[in-house]
Amino acid sequence: MAFASTSALVIALIAAVWDLRWRRIPNWLTMAGLASGIAWQVTQGSPREAGLGCLLAIVVYLPLWLVGGRGGGDLKLMAALGTWLGPSAWIQVFVLTAIIGALWALILVVAKRRLLSTLRNIFAILRSLIGGRRPSHRLSSADAISMPHAAIVALAMLVWMAAMRPLR
Repeated sequence: MAFASTSALVIALIAAVWDLRWRRIPNWLTMAGLASGIAWQVTQGSPREAGLGCLLAIVVYLPLWLVGGRGGGDLKLMAALGTWLGPSAWIQVFVLTAIIGALWALILVVAKRRLLSTLRNIFAILRSLIGGRRPSHRLSSADAISMPHAAIVALAMLVWMAAMRPLR
């Protein structure tokens, strides 16, 4: 598992650099990460782990991509990490990503004095989703506060490797 988690971390760190610098995650990285993760799991006799990890990432991130809450690179990055980590470890990294992302977002909206407008937007989006409608609010608007998701994922991977992995 050490090689797989280290490989996933390297992929996440490279993605973080690209996402911070260019606000995108390149296909060459995500597709190479996906293919190499599958190949590694096959050589370890765990193709099922690769498939389930990838599928879990797709099930979680595809709806986020469809409503415009995440980019396609984020979806592909998490699918690639899922092939390397398998479903159990991937879900741990995902939960850490969600926690770190929420804290990061809270710090950003408070620092930019946008807490109330952000809360109004969140409630408008939730009302649309509960009503079965696609949210009319554009998450990629020019005045939106953006967060490089790959950087959050890389930070979550570092935290997971330092704190969570020894518990397994």
